[in-house]
Amino acid sequence: MINHFEQQQGHFERILALLENIRRYEGDRMNPVTSALIEEALSEATLGGEYAQLMLDSTAEKAA
Repeated sequence: MINHFEQQQGHFERILALLENIRRYEGDRMNPVTSALIEEALSEATLGGEYAQLMLDSTAEKAA
């Protein structure tokens, strides 16, 4: 079970890195809609990563 949450957290971290790279490299060239979508995706990926960490911590506490 812990491995599943670790995998999820890793996926969210990679998604965050990709989105941040897109934002950094495209910067001012992005239109406002694309920029807003990237920001929303960053927020969702951050929340997903935080949730996976909470589940990982909770599972580890239950196992202890």
